[in-house]
Amino acid sequence: MLLLSLLIQCKPERPEGVLDEKTYQSVLKEIILVNQLKQTNEIKDKKAPDYLALVYKKYRIDSLQLKKTTDYYSEHPEILVRIYQKLEAEFKSVSDSLEPLKKQEKIKTDQIKLLKKKVDLKNLKK
Repeated sequence: MLLLSLLIQCKPERPEGVLDEKTYQSVLKEIILVNQLKQTNEIKDKKAPDYLALVYKKYRIDSLQLKKTTDYYSEHPEILVRIYQKLEAEFKSVSDSLEPLKKQEKIKTDQIKLLKKKVDLKNLKK
């Protein structure tokens, strides 16, 4: 029984070259954001910097270290799930904080549409 409780309490030893949990979470967050920008065509300019390379530079890692880290956490799903839960909460918090701005933008858009209709009606009456 004592041995079982010790095994449960022990965290797996992280191999050399594997990013710690917090750093890996930060790297994943930035990679997700870069990929989202690419998917929404916000990065259209061919001369735009290689944002993934900038993430690697910022964290002083390369693709091999990222792969090694990803492989390690994939073998430890309990940690990986915790990382993704934290990321999900972080993205939700950002999304929730943008909600008032989205509402304001919708109000402005609706007002512009209404003004355009009024202008169109005035032009029809002439």
